[in-house]
Amino acid sequence: MTRSDRVAVGKVTAPHGIRGEVRVHVYGGLDGDGLPGKVVFLVRDKKTRACEIARMRPHKGALIVLFEGFATRDEAASLVGCEVEVPASALPEPGPGEYYYRDLVGMDVWTAGDGGEAERLGQVTNIIPTGGNDVFEVMGPRGEVLIPAIKEVVLDVDHGERKITVRLLEGLIETPPEGDKEGK
Repeated sequence: MTRSDRVAVGKVTAPHGIRGEVRVHVYGGLDGDGLPGKVVFLVRDKKTRACEIARMRPHKGALIVLFEGFATRDEAASLVGCEVEVPASALPEPGPGEYYYRDLVGMDVWTAGDGGEAERLGQVTNIIPTGGNDVFEVMGPRGEVLIPAIKEVVLDVDHGERKITVRLLEGLIETPPEGDKEGK
């Protein structure tokens, strides 16, 4: 299995207790019973290690996980900083209006063109979870633009066209003064 067949779903942030457990911050929050599947891949510095989950449980917004072969706090501490990846095939299909971050990164972002011509803002380079809503980091002709991923702004996500259509709220991006299109 290549790295492109896997998806990062969390990160080991700390040892937990004295019996080899670790705390795993799950990207996008906790849903269901925890990590999908019985085997995950721990990745750090381009080195990958397959690990079997002995047990896991939710705890204060994260997961407490015991991996087979780790029995002490010191052994668990060696995993801190590892990305936790799972096979993409193990992820459930997203529901209507739901998307995986990996599916959105690289998509083109265009304005709706209300009352004018649609404008290409650039490509999604990153998604920042803020708690209340995610924020799309878009890099393009205007430089970096931050777009809140809320219903009032994100009008359409077209996976076939790899295009996101947005309606910008006033003040979201700077508009150069009339006649000063090149910043002169």
